[in-house]
Amino acid sequence: MNNLIGLRLGQYEIVARIGKGGMASVYRARQLSMGRDVALKVISPDVEDTRDFAARFEREARTVATLSHPYILKVFDYGQQDDLLFLAMELLKGGSLADLLRNGALSPQRVLQILDQISSALDYAHQQGIIHRDLKPQNVLLDGQGNAFLTDFGIAKILSETSALTRTGAAMGTPAYMSPEQWQGATLDARTDIYALGVMLFEMLTGQLPFTADTPYSLMHKHIFDQPPLVRQIRHELPQSVENVISKALAKEPSQRHESAGALAQAYKAALGGISVAPPQVDQDAQAAATYLAIPGTKVPDSGIQDPSSVDAPTTKLPVQTRRPGLFTRRVFIGGLITVFVLVLLMIGGAALLILNNHNQGTAIASVNRTPGSSKQPSAAPLTQASTVAPSVNPTIAQGAQPTQPVIVAPPQTQPGVAAASLMPSSQPPTATLFVPPTLTAFVPPSQTPTLVPPPPAPASQGRIAFVSKPGANSQIVAINPDGSNRVNLSNNGYNDSDPAWSPDGKQIAFYSDRDGPQEIFVMNRDGSGQHALTGGPMDQYPAWSPDGSQIVFMSKRNGSWQLYVMSAADGSAQTMITTSGGAAPAWSPDGSLIAYHSISPTPSIFLINATGGNPRPLTFGTNDWYPQWSPDGSRIVFMSKRGVNFQVYVMNSDGTNPANVSKTGSSDGVAMWSPDGSQIIFQSNRSGNYEIYIMNADGSGQHSLTHDGVNDSSPAWGR
Repeated sequence: MNNLIGLRLGQYEIVARIGKGGMASVYRARQLSMGRDVALKVISPDVEDTRDFAARFEREARTVATLSHPYILKVFDYGQQDDLLFLAMELLKGGSLADLLRNGALSPQRVLQILDQISSALDYAHQQGIIHRDLKPQNVLLDGQGNAFLTDFGIAKILSETSALTRTGAAMGTPAYMSPEQWQGATLDARTDIYALGVMLFEMLTGQLPFTADTPYSLMHKHIFDQPPLVRQIRHELPQSVENVISKALAKEPSQRHESAGALAQAYKAALGGISVAPPQVDQDAQAAATYLAIPGTKVPDSGIQDPSSVDAPTTKLPVQTRRPGLFTRRVFIGGLITVFVLVLLMIGGAALLILNNHNQGTAIASVNRTPGSSKQPSAAPLTQASTVAPSVNPTIAQGAQPTQPVIVAPPQTQPGVAAASLMPSSQPPTATLFVPPTLTAFVPPSQTPTLVPPPPAPASQGRIAFVSKPGANSQIVAINPDGSNRVNLSNNGYNDSDPAWSPDGKQIAFYSDRDGPQEIFVMNRDGSGQHALTGGPMDQYPAWSPDGSQIVFMSKRNGSWQLYVMSAADGSAQTMITTSGGAAPAWSPDGSLIAYHSISPTPSIFLINATGGNPRPLTFGTNDWYPQWSPDGSRIVFMSKRGVNFQVYVMNSDGTNPANVSKTGSSDGVAMWSPDGSQIIFQSNRSGNYEIYIMNADGSGQHSLTHDGVNDSSPAWGR
């Protein structure tokens, strides 16, 4: 790609390179057959690793070439020579809008001219069923008279479908201009382009972007959660009406944005004349619900141009203005809550009367599909969109919990009208069972749901606890009973062994060791025998088993930065990287569909990623959170966080809602894990001077130490 100048690609002789991106370079070339100069976009061979790439490239090039609009850059030709694919396009000599913006903000009237031309081009493309999906100043080119032309339709489409990008989970689009739903990985429509156009409008008027950050994750958080700065604080002479236009274009919820790009341009033109549009309603409840930690299996971002049914067929029309299922308005949502509240009060009242009537006979009451006199448990009914009553009994109560002692979990914050259970990481269809205990429990409306109502504590007598002990220069793996008895040293070998993780059946322990030089993942039997390496390093740490015991996820720095990998637990084969933006301390969800982990920088936060890789989704952000671990039923996550002076043990719902400090001490507490039945939590704490292993009930009560050896004990893991 660096030595193409002077070469011929088909009938095009390359003269000079005029631009370069991550996936293509643009050259000025001479079209010998026509005697004219053209812009030749040459796709990098690095992204052409699928056999059908060329056919897809040809199909999309034909589709783009059919676009005929005064302000869409013309595509003349496409071709392939050896391993190089190229597009021949109209050559403009005025540079790009990005070049123009390097000189600072534009005048409001100059902005109007560019906005009129680009919005007209966008509306035309949308009417043809084409979403641009990568709208930015670099893709707006200018001619010698300053007219603006939109380019690069379709390139994001074909590039996003290549296997290399799919494997690494690369997000197609330019982060500074990506809409909240694009960050989410949702199916896109024309309104994602309107959001990007709103970002460009802000940038043209102010000379700066509405959202900037040091990392993509921080930028993602701002696009999803933060409101843009006020334009009038940067350009005081602009009227409030312009502020309203931009706010509407940058609405988090697509349905609140302008109906079309042309509508945005018209609103801006009217705003310059003092006519204002109403700003979008910022519904805090709706915005909190739109955290995009979405349901496992969410579709990968739509890549732009909709596939035609054949190479020569016209492009399938998009329902550009079709409203997708969105967040309810606050009025409808609150009305629904009131209705649910009344219904549940009536249910509880009815249940109370039945309990009182049957108290003398000791009759058990169950309100779901139970035949009078039957000894069978109530059957579960499918959870529908109407079944959003909370709090509810978790349908996946930890094994061993008694049916008369239900685990009550706080509901996740979902979009109104969407079943709360739909955010639970499970591959099974969500179901719910309404259980009425023998004693009355007061109903708590969703807005007042308690952070945690833990299950009753179980006696600490099951399984084994492994941890890292460092009595001298080297660390070793030690195991004890949950009451602190029967201490056994499993790996006293003069090397550093750390990060123990139990297999699901409790028969093996994975850990990392430096005994062979670099840190590698090892496995041993529960008694310390049979120790052998699974990886060859370098720098492999923090293993965690999949729920079925077939795979191990771990963090590794083998490629220069900490990333997450999965491999076969049997022999360490099939090692595959599943993150591309860093990750540490992974933990598999109980159903095997998700992996929780903490990010590396700038501030550690908890993220979720599909077990097979893809786009990560934030559970927390910027709050210094580390080492997540799922509860056995998948409803909660325990983690350590430094939201104050010291690290503390926190518990939150598995969708990131209701985080609560459960250790509540002035010492440094953290690296916590659940007991196999979910009733207790073990963790490390330095409250005695050295780090020791502590245990507490899931609500934070009953804290006491399990080790008292005067050396540093850390990283506990509880196995069966």
